[in-house]
Amino acid sequence: MTAGAIALQAVCCVAAERTLLDIASLHIGHGERVAIVGHNGAGKSTLLRLLNGFMPATLGSVQVLGHDLSQRLPTAELRRLRRQVGQIHQGLHLVGRLTALENVLIGSLGRIGGWRSWLRCFPADEVARADAALHAVGLLARAATRADRLSGGERQKVAIARLLLQRPALILADEPTAALDPAAASEVCHLLAQAAAGATLITVVHNPTLLPVLAERVIGLKQGRVAFDLPVAAVDDLTLEVTLSYPYSEFPAVCAHPALAPVSQEAFETAAGHFGGQPAGTGRFRLASWERGTQLVLEKNPEYAGASPSHLDGVTFVIYADAAAAYAAFTAGEVQEAPLPASERENARAVRPDELYEYPLLGTYLLGFNMRAEPWRDSRELRQALNYGIDRAAIAAALTDESWEPAGNILPPGMAGGGGAPYYTEDLDRARGLLAQAGYSEGSGLPPLDLAYLDNASNRKVADEVRDQLARIDINVVPRALASSEYATLILTQQLSFFRFSWQARYPNGDDVLYPLFYSGNAGSDNLTQYASDEVDGLLEEARRRSDERARLELLQQAEVRILEDSPVIPLLYQRAARMVATTLGGYARTPLDYTRYELLFLR
Repeated sequence: MTAGAIALQAVCCVAAERTLLDIASLHIGHGERVAIVGHNGAGKSTLLRLLNGFMPATLGSVQVLGHDLSQRLPTAELRRLRRQVGQIHQGLHLVGRLTALENVLIGSLGRIGGWRSWLRCFPADEVARADAALHAVGLLARAATRADRLSGGERQKVAIARLLLQRPALILADEPTAALDPAAASEVCHLLAQAAAGATLITVVHNPTLLPVLAERVIGLKQGRVAFDLPVAAVDDLTLEVTLSYPYSEFPAVCAHPALAPVSQEAFETAAGHFGGQPAGTGRFRLASWERGTQLVLEKNPEYAGASPSHLDGVTFVIYADAAAAYAAFTAGEVQEAPLPASERENARAVRPDELYEYPLLGTYLLGFNMRAEPWRDSRELRQALNYGIDRAAIAAALTDESWEPAGNILPPGMAGGGGAPYYTEDLDRARGLLAQAGYSEGSGLPPLDLAYLDNASNRKVADEVRDQLARIDINVVPRALASSEYATLILTQQLSFFRFSWQARYPNGDDVLYPLFYSGNAGSDNLTQYASDEVDGLLEEARRRSDERARLELLQQAEVRILEDSPVIPLLYQRAARMVATTLGGYARTPLDYTRYELLFLR
């Protein structure tokens, strides 16, 4: 690595008595491409603000492009630094009333200055460079269009053209594709990577499919700290090398997720900025055609090198407005597979059982207790009483428009070790006894419990059922519907005491449920209940170290039982799904990740 572009040492950023960043050491070299990943509130945007001089460090040393940001820089030096730093934000920071060309020319203000910048009177050579930059991103024809009349993808291209004109040494991009569709996001990333040639590129990335083109190194933040710092290297055409910073036996399963399939940079660049619409792959099928909003056609891949090629010559995906329309097409014989609306489930079981395929998914619907708030903090008996006071089967039956089954445990049945004999079932006598042990005999002394949920019809039904069921043991529950933005803010800032949430695992292993939701180090992010147990932490950490699958599963099951005993949550429902499959289609299998095993299909 050459001399560093960025060096942080013992850096801490504090605001409103909250630690936003706490980084022991971080070094990024000139010309490196680095992705920053992490959950909301992890400190990603704060780190970018620190690097561009908009947020001072409370403690520590911050060196950016040879400038010491640990101390207040003179105005002239700060301006020199910012001329070297290019930025792309989620909000774009374009001036809506200015044209695309004028917004690009803003990138030259650091060079021309003075009265020209105030009057927007740019030298002819700068205008020519701006035209060339717009041409490079395919937007020269829109040069005279106001920015507020451009699409989201076009506005991002303007921001990239501005970088081309600015020619910065450091580019900071904060989720530059957050509001774009996959095809536009792919194209923008391709252009951004080209604009960053020779510069240091640091990008906050939410979508992992964008990592191959944007980064050769991935830094993960959690609660303001560096959780991992992983170099990614292509050793040869068939080998991708990833260095782990801690033992993680489930890493191969994570890599099997389709979103993390590695793609060569050559294949990406060959698509000329349209990779999202021309995906490369090495599987049994390849994309033959794609009519947006109508259908997508796959054909057998003649270059497939695997041992078992597909039995099918191709697959056509027909796009419908909703599940009801797709089901109607199936009943008319127009397609051989379709999702089944929950409202048609009972009828299909009675009339077309041979074509009905039901299967578990990896979703669990839960109620959570804030373990640091009253009355839950020191009362395991109270939390257990609520678990025994719930009739989960009645709640599942109430959701007639969806497909759920009662959950007595945390791990869903679609994964190893999940869906076993329920730890909690309805037992009102036991619930009343535990309530008395908690000091609330017949509900006496227990204040009304606000149950917060994201406002929609299904959640409202569940909340009303919970209210009515717990009233049987003299517990007064008050459902509280919240709009999306308010719900997200309150739950992520630990301001809700009793709340509804759900979890969808990304791979079929208990680690992807128990570790994010109940490991104490995740409190404040995925661990919404603030649950903390040294015993559970130890079991989850040891499971991650074990390469033996059976031993790992036993450790995860022990951790689940311990968590259920502590009752930081009420597991309510497991998610299920159903599809209709024509009897002429053999070998059909749908996984808990909701993928069809197309390699197994054949026509009877």
